[in-house]
Amino acid sequence: MKKIIFLLALALFSCVCFGLEIAEAGDGFSVKAAAYSAGVSGRLLYSLEQNGREMLSGELASWLQNTWAPVSVLRDGDTVTCVKKDFGRVVYAFSDEKITVSLVNDTAGRLCYSTLLSPDLFGVVLPSGPAVYPVIEANAGELRFFAGREALVFKGDILATGPQDGCQLIELFAGPGETKTMELIPARASGAEEEKVKKLRNKALFFDEDSGIALYSPRDYQVFQRRTRSRGKVLISGRVKVPCDRLVYVFSGKNFAGHRLSETPREAQLDADGSFSFETEVAAGGWFRLSLTAYKGERAAAALEVEHVGVGEVIIASGQSNSTNRAQARMKSRHKMASATDGTEWRLCDDPMPGQHDGNEGRQGGSMYPALGDYLYEALGVPVAFASTGHGGMEAKRWLPGGELYAWLMDRIDGLGKDGFRCVIWHQGESEQFAETTADEYYDTMKLIINASVCDAGRRFPWFTAKASLMSADTGMYEPVRAAQQRLWDTKISLPGPDTDTLTGGYREYDGKGAHFTPEGLEAHARLWSYILADYINRQP
Repeated sequence: MKKIIFLLALALFSCVCFGLEIAEAGDGFSVKAAAYSAGVSGRLLYSLEQNGREMLSGELASWLQNTWAPVSVLRDGDTVTCVKKDFGRVVYAFSDEKITVSLVNDTAGRLCYSTLLSPDLFGVVLPSGPAVYPVIEANAGELRFFAGREALVFKGDILATGPQDGCQLIELFAGPGETKTMELIPARASGAEEEKVKKLRNKALFFDEDSGIALYSPRDYQVFQRRTRSRGKVLISGRVKVPCDRLVYVFSGKNFAGHRLSETPREAQLDADGSFSFETEVAAGGWFRLSLTAYKGERAAAALEVEHVGVGEVIIASGQSNSTNRAQARMKSRHKMASATDGTEWRLCDDPMPGQHDGNEGRQGGSMYPALGDYLYEALGVPVAFASTGHGGMEAKRWLPGGELYAWLMDRIDGLGKDGFRCVIWHQGESEQFAETTADEYYDTMKLIINASVCDAGRRFPWFTAKASLMSADTGMYEPVRAAQQRLWDTKISLPGPDTDTLTGGYREYDGKGAHFTPEGLEAHARLWSYILADYINRQP
């Protein structure tokens, strides 16, 4: 009898079929197959290992929009289903060779399932054949990603986007009542594919095997905060990996006044191992091209160029969802003169923005930053960069010193450095209505956050706080928070930002009833911020 019970329990909690094993693990299941091992839980598919190499980005590697809704995890044989009530289901069908993912949409709108790949997955081969550098943006029926000898193949109705924190994002969309499917197929790279990936990795590090120069700074599309209206300093750092006597560099392009740079070559000091790291003064403006040439005697031994370097304005942003990627429509920069950074990588300022704390649910949508970059470039004449760090649905107290959100914000402040950014802009307050936060509580919390950030950074820099409290047309504005935000302005704890509670009706999603902005609302939101920021910046020396 005991043996029968044991066998029944084994059948219930573990399935072994041609090498496939599925067993309970925490709030979900672990999977062991011939070609991979995986983990599924309330966080959806959070792990996929091939020969000990993790192919996904971590515990928050997969998400469904509106991930704050509870997720139930159910198993039926070799299938694990993650259910979100009133939204839909993600069904994982496991076999020894692959994972089939089906997105079932039970809503009246479009539903998105996203998977973020490990930063170790580098090279990608499109169906047409050539290897390219991630992160790519493409509609493709099949994509092959590589990490060393391991390959991960995606097949199906997939959209490749990104970057998100420097990683490739794969998305699956299903319309109302639709079911969409993709396959994740573990594989091995061929020798030719490994060689292609190696060359791509060298290129991404700005190391060209033919040139022999590895460049760590500046990155392509990096913006350096100008020190005065007309000048700034650019950090040039890297290593020459071939024998040489000297390194010569030159910037070319137009400054903010439209005048061409002198393009006078300058010589850099090299350490014994070929390393170099120094700051050099450059006129405000861009995009500039940086050209470096290493010489052995009179012969050029190595050369390298970075096409997009800017000296302009760098702005850190934080707050809740209207400061992140929560709008349904993604925006793109018109002028292509703004960039975005997660603190490490830099790229054009097109949605979705990198670097936000709510990486699991906040990545897939749109923001105001592409439009704000366009408006500020028009007003200032210099490139602009944004470091967006927010997290949707959070009360201000979640940013108090000692907490994770404060640490995340300070990482960006510290990482950009003492002279690396102009200001912090803050858009938050909508969630306080549900928490019934009082005016005094909000004021005291924000005062502590702002003063602590300045103290911990070791220098003074301005904060701009928006007047924002509108969660929906039904709830209306929340006067205690609006009064506290006004008090922050009046007591000069913060400089005044825009009053975005005035953006109602067609500026908000769901026919004016939502909290997030429509494309027209994002443009209007950006315009309001641009008036305030441009006026302040243009008054600085």
